[in-house]
Amino acid sequence: MKFITTNARQLLCGVIIAAFFIPAYNNISGFGFINHAFLEVNGQNEITETDVLITITPLLFIPFSALFLLVRTAAYVSSRKMYLALPIIFMLFFFGIIFLTSRNSTGGFSSPTVFFQMQPGFYITGLASVLLIYTKNRRKRRRRRSVQSTETAAAA
Repeated sequence: MKFITTNARQLLCGVIIAAFFIPAYNNISGFGFINHAFLEVNGQNEITETDVLITITPLLFIPFSALFLLVRTAAYVSSRKMYLALPIIFMLFFFGIIFLTSRNSTGGFSSPTVFFQMQPGFYITGLASVLLIYTKNRRKRRRRRSVQSTETAAAA
């Protein structure tokens, strides 16, 4: 079990980054949502570019925080639990923004059955983000100096 908890962090970070490109809602991935959001600015007068930037910023931070953790893990730098929780925090923040802003319109997110309409990208990201919190630091193994070698070095 220790092997899984210490080596799963890189795998889970990679899964979160890959899930950004898997459809999450209405056959649109996180990456596709960015294009879709900026196209809505040109189509409607009510939505401004500032609204779109506020909406997509937490969405972009999900894979960026996973990439940040992946680099830290590869460099054997320990990470606090707060850093490990960043992908799920940004995911919940993004989902909250979408849910609260769609109550004013006739969007599909205003229904309480929105979780049944989600596709694999959403669930993969959510599951990997939750499991990421329970991973442990992987430490770089250092060689121990034997007692004899330090004694011989001191005698010389």
